[in-house]
Amino acid sequence: MKELPRLILIPGWAHDASAMEDLRKHLEDTANVSSISTGDLWSANKEASFQSPYAQNLVKLIKKTGDRVFIAGWSLGGMIALETAAHQPDLVAGLVLISSTAKFRADKSWTAGVTTGALRAMKTMFKSDPRGVLRQFFKNVAFRLEGKNETLALKIEKACAMNPLELSAGLEYLSGTDLRNEATKVNIPVLILHGKQDVIIPVEAGMALKNMLPVSKIHVYDNYGHGLPWQNPRAIAEDIKEFLKECRN
Repeated sequence: MKELPRLILIPGWAHDASAMEDLRKHLEDTANVSSISTGDLWSANKEASFQSPYAQNLVKLIKKTGDRVFIAGWSLGGMIALETAAHQPDLVAGLVLISSTAKFRADKSWTAGVTTGALRAMKTMFKSDPRGVLRQFFKNVAFRLEGKNETLALKIEKACAMNPLELSAGLEYLSGTDLRNEATKVNIPVLILHGKQDVIIPVEAGMALKNMLPVSKIHVYDNYGHGLPWQNPRAIAEDIKEFLKECRN
């Protein structure tokens, strides 16, 4: 019997590891699954490196086992996974990029993102009214969510308990990171999962990733937005299971 592949789940901005728990449960019969938040990967003391602190610490985590791993990253977590695979391809067997992108901030060369003005306003507002920013953010994540108010209230409270320095650092990472050149050099298998109605990272960003990544495929979910890991965990788990099976055959 083959040993189960190791799979690391990384959630998006303002989410702790519990945001991936439903997805983890659906995958635990197929992989040796663990979840780690961006807060656990971040460090205020950046080492001398062209990699972000997030990627540096993810590399350290992977090297502890000595085995190549699969990484499933959601949103910011997907960008960290992509950055890691681009710079440390020997450590990563495959990627699953959920509602993610190679570049979060839009500019003249990249329209599938958040405008510079909107992102600047979000960063400024976060300093004075973090709860208000988080409330609006989670509303945008929770496309067509039943029982929205109770779920959003819980997510806001969890996010408010997170390290505000890391949350600010996450916004800076989203604002300043451009992985388009790196993506073209990632030659491992990549599965892209995206909600068609995503208002945070538009589906066009997922389509663009498909065109950048040499060995990739995409599944777009109609009637879903940015919150795939906790709004549609069973369906995306089935896609991930099939992906892992294909990679290991």
